[in-house]
Amino acid sequence: MNLSEFLNNNDRIDRIEIISFQNTPPHYVALIGICDRTIYVASDMYSLSDREEIGVLRFVTDYKKPKLATVESFEGGCVSSLDYMMPPVSKSISGVRMKLDNGQLVITSGDLPCSLFVQYNGVKRGRSEFPINDYLHLAAVNV
Repeated sequence: MNLSEFLNNNDRIDRIEIISFQNTPPHYVALIGICDRTIYVASDMYSLSDREEIGVLRFVTDYKKPKLATVESFEGGCVSSLDYMMPPVSKSISGVRMKLDNGQLVITSGDLPCSLFVQYNGVKRGRSEFPINDYLHLAAVNV
């Protein structure tokens, strides 16, 4: 399931969970919708050349949180739009921006392998792989 399909079935994200391991940048973000339906956002590494890789977002519905995971939980909101974000060096999906009725959620691949950057209502976790203003935005999807 991709994020657009998930949002078509859930116009509201009840809870946002940022999942990290032992004081590291975020590794997963859980978007929890109605009836606890959940989609997890993660970052995988994609090779551009022998010595160059970028982070690409992956969306999964089956994930078991390790016992040592640290979870920060935030109240979600109704989703009004979704933008996919591409880095300046590739045509891959490396970020998403969602407008909710109570703020904006930005998730991009992080500056460390398989990590994420998350920004939500003044909270920032991790560091983005590229400056946020350098990402190209694909056509917004109204939810």
